[in-house]
Amino acid sequence: MTVVPNDVAVVSINAPATPAVLGTNPVTVTIRNEGTATLTSATLTYTVNNGATPATNSQTFNGLSLGYRATQQLTFTTPISLAQAGTFTLTVTGSLPNGQPDGNASNNLQTITFDQNQPANDEPCGALALTGQLTSTTANCTTSTIGGIVNSLPTCSNAQLPKDAWFTWTPTVSNPTLYFGGNAAGLVRVFTAATCATGFVQVTCRASAGPNTSLGAVAFTGLTAGTRYYLAVSGYASNDPTGPFTIGLTPLGTRPQTNAPALAVFPNPTATGSFTLRLADGSARTGRLQLLNALGQAVRTQALTAAPEQQVSTRGLAPGLYTLLVQAGAETLTRKVVVE
Repeated sequence: MTVVPNDVAVVSINAPATPAVLGTNPVTVTIRNEGTATLTSATLTYTVNNGATPATNSQTFNGLSLGYRATQQLTFTTPISLAQAGTFTLTVTGSLPNGQPDGNASNNLQTITFDQNQPANDEPCGALALTGQLTSTTANCTTSTIGGIVNSLPTCSNAQLPKDAWFTWTPTVSNPTLYFGGNAAGLVRVFTAATCATGFVQVTCRASAGPNTSLGAVAFTGLTAGTRYYLAVSGYASNDPTGPFTIGLTPLGTRPQTNAPALAVFPNPTATGSFTLRLADGSARTGRLQLLNALGQAVRTQALTAAPEQQVSTRGLAPGLYTLLVQAGAETLTRKVVVE
C-alpha cells in the first residue's frame, strides 16, 4: 500500500465499554499516524444510537505531534449520556489529518457495541410513575443512599444493601393497598421527599415473610391522599436474587388481560436475528420496550418508534425464552419470545 503524507487511522475505541453507566460516559479512542507528515491535528466524529445523547459529536484535536506509525489516546470533551438500559452502537470516524483530506479512508472508522444494564429507575430521579400496573426489575439495581435515603438503612427486614427499583405514587385515599408479584419484590419503603434527590424521609417500611418471598398485597394506613410518595422496591434480604416483579393498584390476578390482543410479535419463535412487534390498534405510541432474559436482566432496550410496527434485533442473544416488556403510554404489555 502506498504511504501518503496525511493519513489518520482510528485504531480502537477504548471507552465506553460494557458495563457502561447511567449518566455520562467518556468517549476515548486511540489514533495512529499512518502518514509521512507529522500529525499535528485530526478531526474525530462519533455517532451513537438508541437514544444516547448527543447522537453525534465532532471535535478537532490540535497540538498533536505524532511521527509515522506513532499512536495517541484521545478523549472527547463531550461525553455520551445514557438515560436508560440497553445495547448501544458507537462509531468513531477520523478525518482531516493536519486539516487536509485523508489520503487513505480505509482505516478511518471503528465501531463497537456496548451495554448499559442499570434500569432507569435504579435511582429516584428515574422513578416510574405508578398509575396502574407495571412490570419492572431489580436486576442490576444498586443501593440508593442519596438525599437522606441512607438514614433508612438497615431496612425493616434488616437488609443493609437493598437493590432497589424506584417509583412515584400519589394515592387517592389515606388507606390504600398495593399489590406485588414476584419474589424480587420482598420489601417496599415509602418516602416523602423535597425533590428526587433531596429531603428523603421514610414514612413506612413493609417486608414479606422472609428471604426470597413476595410481598403480595400490602395495606397502608395513615398516608395523605394527593401527596406524592417515592417507593423503593427490593428483595427482602440484601442477597436475595434480583429479577422481574409486578406492582399494581389492583390485584394482579384480576387486571385486564390486554397483553395477547394488544401486542403481536412475529415471527415467534424467531431464528432470523430479529422480530417485529405490532401494537394491535395500529397506532404509534410513546414509550419504550425491553427484552428481558431469564434472570430478569434487560438485554435489549429501545424507544418505541413513530410507526405501528417496529423491528427488534436478537443478534448476539443466546437461544432461549425471553420476556418482551412494552411500556406504551399508560399501558404495560408483555409477551414471551423464543429465540432459536
